Amino acid sequence: MAVESYRVSVIGSPTLLVRGGPNGNNIIVKNADTANTFDLGGVRVAYGSGFAMLAGDVDQITLAAGEELYAVASTGVTIVAHVIQKARA
Repeated sequence: MAVESYRVSVIGSPTLLVRGGPNGNNIIVKNADTANTFDLGGVRVAYGSGFAMLAGDVDQITLAAGEELYAVASTGVTIVAHVIQKARA
């Protein structure tokens, strides 16, 4: 798998950002918003109870094979998350 990058609109219900490939993935996630926060977690992540990504934050995450990463924003807010991923060898 080559390096892939894309943008995801994060809304008030859990939104799938990425799923780990057969050998897992190295992921970088950026909150592109200048004021709003979103939370990272599993399929049941809720706003205010996940791993907070403050406005402008960038974080690196390693996913195991098949593991899924979701994001959720506050109700009524849409935030763009930038995602770049590379399969682990």
